[in-house]
Amino acid sequence: RRNLMITMILGGLWHGAAWPFVIWGGYQGLLLVVHKDLVALWNRCGWAAKLAGSPLTRACSWLVMFHLTCYGWLIFRSRSLDQIVDFTGRLLTRWSVEPTTAGVYLRPLLLCAVPFLVLDVYQARRADPTAVFRLAPLARYSIYAALFYLVLLFGDFGGTEFIYFQF
Repeated sequence: RRNLMITMILGGLWHGAAWPFVIWGGYQGLLLVVHKDLVALWNRCGWAAKLAGSPLTRACSWLVMFHLTCYGWLIFRSRSLDQIVDFTGRLLTRWSVEPTTAGVYLRPLLLCAVPFLVLDVYQARRADPTAVFRLAPLARYSIYAALFYLVLLFGDFGGTEFIYFQF
């Protein structure tokens, strides 16, 4: 555990010589240590291993890990300790979704995500990750064109500086 934490904190420091990066590295290390401990606990308990493999548990685990990862990116992109505290406070206490804001972001997200989810379900049902490539050419090229159109319609082409160019 100690070596994992040291490695991750040094990895955070490698990203930048500022406290938010060190905290981010420590946060990533903590997530890894907790994960290792949970896996060890589940392996020792027979009932926990069965529970860990259930679809509901896996879905909840993915959801929790997604949010923990997003919080990690909040730490990573913060410019100071005060900003981390401020962002965390806002995240936990002062949040609301305005109907206009939700519509502005939800519609493009759904228009982009739903086709990919449909493809994913199709491939999962066939138990073949390359199932789309086996479709008739007209169906396959229609899918390619639709996805290309979605990228053109909703893609971010503004361009930002790559994060490591800042160092």
